Amino acid sequence: MLRRTSRCLEKTCPTRTPGDVCATAPSDSSVPRPVRALTHGIGSSPMMHKKSRSRTRHRRAHWKATRPLLVKCANSACGLPTPPHAACQHCGTYRGRQVLPPA
Repeated sequence: MLRRTSRCLEKTCPTRTPGDVCATAPSDSSVPRPVRALTHGIGSSPMMHKKSRSRTRHRRAHWKATRPLLVKCANSACGLPTPPHAACQHCGTYRGRQVLPPA
């Protein structure tokens, strides 16, 4: 890469004279600057390879919503499905004791 202030070293340069400054040498403005690497976010590394749709979808296949776990109410008169370790919303009992007013 030659600058306007450097001497011409090209043998085929039309303006070449010994000890002369080359007029066809590229100026500083025409020299491309290195492009900064694109990043995904602040402080993260640049993306090296694009993830394919298949790879992304295979990874996301495990993000399934789970069915809420329900157990039968311990009150024999009620017996409705209730979350474990919680008072029954219908009869208000928890582990055989009345803790909430019945609905």
